[in-house]
Amino acid sequence: MQAINPPRIVVVRSSELISIELENKWGKGERIVRITDVDSFEELASRSQETTVVVFKHSRTCPISAAAYAEMSRFEGDVALVEVQSARSLSKEIEQKTGVVHESPQVLVLRKGKVVWDASHWRVKADAVQKAVTDADGGAAKAGTQLS
Repeated sequence: MQAINPPRIVVVRSSELISIELENKWGKGERIVRITDVDSFEELASRSQETTVVVFKHSRTCPISAAAYAEMSRFEGDVALVEVQSARSLSKEIEQKTGVVHESPQVLVLRKGKVVWDASHWRVKADAVQKAVTDADGGAAKAGTQLS
């Protein structure tokens, strides 16, 4: 039996980074950044002016979300994780600021202060997120929902 390396999870509180190792149930993990408050999301929205940002809303109790988590574990970039059970107010605030109706699981790709791509449920696929990020990095962020 081959050992699976757990993902490196980073909890963001303002500018402070704290590393936590978690057991990985679903396979290979990549860098995931857990956000729990509106200030952290504001920092991500601001960072999206310079680089593409991926936000993943995840439910710990939903089997579809577990499958989406497995997909996001395959994604090779950074992911901002919103665990909806413990961050309901943040999830609602993201909906309000982006204009994208909340779903879980859900991925939002932000670039230049706009949501340039989103997917939910079975549409959350690592390859689709990677394509959305590549497109956004290539200047496809002209259209989208401006963050308020």
